[in-house]
Amino acid sequence: MREELALVTFTASVVLLLLLEPTTVPLSEVKELGKTYHTCGVLVPVKELERGCIYRVMDGNVEVKGIAFFGECVSGYSCFYGRLEEYRGEREVVILGYS
Repeated sequence: MREELALVTFTASVVLLLLLEPTTVPLSEVKELGKTYHTCGVLVPVKELERGCIYRVMDGNVEVKGIAFFGECVSGYSCFYGRLEEYRGEREVVILGYS
């Protein structure tokens, strides 16, 4: 009985992890406004903010504006969680955290 309960608990944990952890998608598939994505790309700092940084985020031939309202400017390849938003008619990825 104890082993069965442990197996059920383990299985439920794995299923929850798979359901809650977003799948990594290419930057080219980040299209739906308001949706949170897990994606990767090359971060190129454009402007340092008082808190955060504005980036050009590139993946292959796809480029999008990125903005993080925390931390310092970093550059290089990174994977992150971000939400696609629109600001002044331009789409941008608001970076929520790095993974």
